[in-house]
Amino acid sequence: MKQILIDTDILFEHLTTEKKESTLMKLMSRYDCFTTVINAIEIYEMAGVENKKYADMMLYGFKILGIHSRYAEKVAELISEAKTRNLDWNLRDAIIVMMAVQNKLILTTFNEKKYLNYSYVKLLKINK
Repeated sequence: MKQILIDTDILFEHLTTEKKESTLMKLMSRYDCFTTVINAIEIYEMAGVENKKYADMMLYGFKILGIHSRYAEKVAELISEAKTRNLDWNLRDAIIVMMAVQNKLILTTFNEKKYLNYSYVKLLKINK
C-alpha cells in the first residue's frame, strides 16, 4: 500500500465537510496515511477548545511524524536552494516537504502550488 503524508487542508476539510464521505476518508481507504506534528498543531489551533474532541478523534487514526534533528540540515539546504533560484519559500512548508521526502512519502494536498518550488517532493494533488 502506498504511503502518503496528508496536509492540513485535507484534514480541515474532513472536520468541516457536509459531504457523506470526506476526501480524507477516501484517501484512508486507499493509502497508508501519515501526517506531521505541524499539521496536528494547526488542526488543534483551528478546532479550538470547543472542538478539540473532533480533532482528537480524527488524529487518533494517524501515524504522526515528529520533527527529528536530522531534518535541520536538509531543510536548510532546501531553503538555500529555493533562495538561490529566487523562488518563494516558507519555513513551515519546507519542513513539511522535507518530512515527506525523508520518509519517502507522497505529499497530499488540495493546494499543490504552494509546494511546487521545492525540489524532490512527490505530490498527489487532490481536487475538492
